[in-house]
Amino acid sequence: MILHAAFFGLGGSLPMASVPRVADVIGPLLGLHSWRQGGRLQEWAYAALQGVPTCDGVPNDETRSTMLRLLLDLPDVCHGGAIHLDLLERLREAVIDFARVCRCLQNAHDFTVAAYDWVEL
Repeated sequence: MILHAAFFGLGGSLPMASVPRVADVIGPLLGLHSWRQGGRLQEWAYAALQGVPTCDGVPNDETRSTMLRLLLDLPDVCHGGAIHLDLLERLREAVIDFARVCRCLQNAHDFTVAAYDWVEL
């Protein structure tokens, strides 16, 4: 419930200064085996992104789909028992950009074509 509220807040009710903390909370959780098995992560992420309020068509389905792929493709930020700050920072950037799109502070096209390629890291 708290995680759904955090994603809901990305649409505008969460102060921008707090948006990176959403990534800090969900980053380690995304790698949990219990979430990864059986499609639980995909179900949760899809529901959380669908819960983000839409204003004048923003965020659109393509933007939500891009964010969903980012969440599902993120490598485990806690692999090997340590937090990989480079991965976590990239997730923060993606969450901030998504929140900026939701608030019409950034063009959705810029978010969709941005290179959030976890393979580079």
